[in-house]
Amino acid sequence: MHHLAIRDDLFRQTILNPVKQSHDETIHPITLEIVNKELSVGLEFPENIWAEHSLKHGKAFLMIKRCILFSLFSIVLIFPSLGRAAEKTPSTTESLQQRNLRMQWWREARFGMFVHWGLYSGLAGTWEGKPVATKGGMEWIQQRVKADTETYAKYAIPLFQPKVDFASQWAQMAKNAGCRYLVFTTKHHDGFALHDSKVSDFDAGSVLNRDLVREIVDACQKEGLRVGFYHSVIDWHHD
Repeated sequence: MHHLAIRDDLFRQTILNPVKQSHDETIHPITLEIVNKELSVGLEFPENIWAEHSLKHGKAFLMIKRCILFSLFSIVLIFPSLGRAAEKTPSTTESLQQRNLRMQWWREARFGMFVHWGLYSGLAGTWEGKPVATKGGMEWIQQRVKADTETYAKYAIPLFQPKVDFASQWAQMAKNAGCRYLVFTTKHHDGFALHDSKVSDFDAGSVLNRDLVREIVDACQKEGLRVGFYHSVIDWHHD
């Protein structure tokens, strides 16, 4: 499970990939950070992890691997200007001790909730009255049915009507389950942002007159939960 924490106005992103080993419980995170406008990518996998999972899951795992690499490569391409700016400012190098201190809460928390949720959720895995799949993955429904962005929006927007107290219900459920944090999708591949974006009108602010990101963050903080963002760099609407 890959968590990409990024938002329009942030300069620190983290991809967390908890990997539980068969013989121990070591956590090997993947991290991508932009600190003081410097891009740093770290891939901390055991040497045999790709081979093991490729053998077990075949093409499905290969597709996931390619998506991760494509996402990292895309982010590197997005920030060339930040790299030039960093050359003019003193670099900041995070020591192992500083990193361990920053990551301590997450390693101790161990249990959190990841929520894939967005414009596609109202479709509930169906298209034109027919089920598209029965085993999940319906955040990709636009791609699965090969719908253009206008057709997708026409069908999906009327069905995406979050309840007023949905965020409070999520936060209470996560807390009751023993979660210490919650990570959710602020924008998935369909390009629909759950916050009120300043760079697009294909978002909850323009369509629903709501900032769903703010609602979720406020509800989680009220319950004492930390919050992380998954923000896709793949965007079928704006590409």
